[in-house]
Amino acid sequence: MKGGHPFGVVEVALAPGAINWPYHSHTRLWEMYLILRGTGKARTPRGWTRVAPGDCFMHPPREPHQLKNTGKKELAYLVICDRAPRDRTRIHSG
Repeated sequence: MKGGHPFGVVEVALAPGAINWPYHSHTRLWEMYLILRGTGKARTPRGWTRVAPGDCFMHPPREPHQLKNTGKKELAYLVICDRAPRDRTRIHSG
């Protein structure tokens, strides 16, 4: 495929109590999260939702989101995203 593959995949590990990023959104980027191990909470405009191994959820462009490790062990997950051209990240308050 010209220009490489259309997706990025990153494995992330958060220590207990850690937050992945400030509450933020992307202008064009879709992100899908797959929880591998540990427990935490995912934040969206609808509030906080508990997450555990096997959970999979998606954030479309412009949806603010954040992930926090609320467990006593490492929270590991995959982030799978498209390679949206000219994407910008916006930090949200609150």
